Amino acid sequence: MNNLREVDAFKTVHWVWNYELGFVKRALPGATAEWLLGQRINGQDTILYISSTVVLTVFLAYAAFAAVVAYARPTPRVAAIALSGALLQPALPNFAFDLGRFDAINFLLFLLACHAIVSGSRQLAVTAVATCGSVAMLVHEAFLIMHLPLLLAVLTMRMATVDGLRGRSLVATVMIAAALPLAAFAVVWVLGSPSVPQTEWRAHWNAQLTQSNIYTDSALELHYAGIAEDVRITMSYFSLIGLIMGIATVAAATGVAAAVWRYWIPDGIRWERLTCFVAALMPVLMFPLGLDFLRWSSAVTLNFLIAALCLSCLIRPPADDSLEPRHMGWLVSHSGRSTLRVMLVALAYVYLMSPQSAGITTLRLPRPFNCLYGSHGTGIVNTVDCAANDLGVEQ
Repeated sequence: MNNLREVDAFKTVHWVWNYELGFVKRALPGATAEWLLGQRINGQDTILYISSTVVLTVFLAYAAFAAVVAYARPTPRVAAIALSGALLQPALPNFAFDLGRFDAINFLLFLLACHAIVSGSRQLAVTAVATCGSVAMLVHEAFLIMHLPLLLAVLTMRMATVDGLRGRSLVATVMIAAALPLAAFAVVWVLGSPSVPQTEWRAHWNAQLTQSNIYTDSALELHYAGIAEDVRITMSYFSLIGLIMGIATVAAATGVAAAVWRYWIPDGIRWERLTCFVAALMPVLMFPLGLDFLRWSSAVTLNFLIAALCLSCLIRPPADDSLEPRHMGWLVSHSGRSTLRVMLVALAYVYLMSPQSAGITTLRLPRPFNCLYGSHGTGIVNTVDCAANDLGVEQ
């Protein structure tokens, strides 16, 4: 939680969307929060606390899922992968750094479905993928690219290795699981824009927000933009450093995952392994559609880690599934190329642990100490670094 940040104006406006002016995309979290808490949800302080609670819930849910996997296959390699999800900057720490987005909610749904796949019956697994995927589309439709492909790939692996399905039966089962989420995406895509004039939409949310200083045109008008407009906006605000860091993070995560999977997953299931590997890389398709390059590369890192944990429960381990010294020695002494490969993988892993891989030091300068901020810049958790802000110097 060291990198927990304030919820900025753009994300705050997203939390107060609901269905009062008709069915719109990304309105489910705000509508649910307002139904539970009333109009208080429109305050930035409340939104900050809700977002922080969601992130904490994500951390606890991941810890529980990792513990279940480690219990099922208690090896040093599984423990290392599980700890990587908590320690690597583009993984769980990025949710705290990018506080306020709905990605954390969708990741919770993703984890829930993965747990059903690795621990539940076939019927429960299919039902969980269909249900969690559909709800996630109503939270944020980017789930279609960020996590749904991997969810279906892991389900395919489970059906092939645990249930023994092949051919048409396997394809039909996966299609049944995918049908409802795809239908939910189609509904959001076709009917998700507000049906009222844009001026009425803006006036409504100006009246809804309890603090006018958190209003932003870009957040409200996002609903009126299609793919072509999104691409145009992306090119007009293109961030070269963000793109470079995003590509570097994807490359590092891919290299580390390839090294682990090559040794760890038996060669007898190559097509299933390739399917999961490609599905984990699908968030890269978001690069042309949005400016959040490091957000999409973070999803790639998370996908690789969650896929590795899921597959550890679904496949038979190698005969030498341990990290004995002789194996590590073999890796570095087998040949010069093997030694170079190990060094590159090690450097990639170190990079994924650094703040640069989550954009903390490249797109926003870090503070020596982090703190939460209230609606007017007042430190909720007072630290040495917050003192100047409390005095109004950095208002």
